[in-house]
Amino acid sequence: MQYGFRTRAEDTELDKVLSSLKGKERTNFIREALYFYIRNKSVIEQISKDIAEIKEMIKNQSINTNLNSSSVLQKADNNGKKKTNEEILRGLVNDFLNM
Repeated sequence: MQYGFRTRAEDTELDKVLSSLKGKERTNFIREALYFYIRNKSVIEQISKDIAEIKEMIKNQSINTNLNSSSVLQKADNNGKKKTNEEILRGLVNDFLNM
């Protein structure tokens, strides 16, 4: 079977990646990307759900302690700089993915 598709105007990142590849290289990239998505779809969906739950927990903790969301869970890094919730969440997600 042979399949084809056209990119949309808003697919600039996709166009940039695909235009840098030629012929079979582009075909193999698309095939491998689709296989990756098919094999890992449930993992990707679970990570998305976990992130949503973590965000909800942070939001609820903020409400329960009467603090605004930018001041919840701030801790100092090695340089003494305060980390934001988003930085902490990114760190947690990276730690989770590297398990």
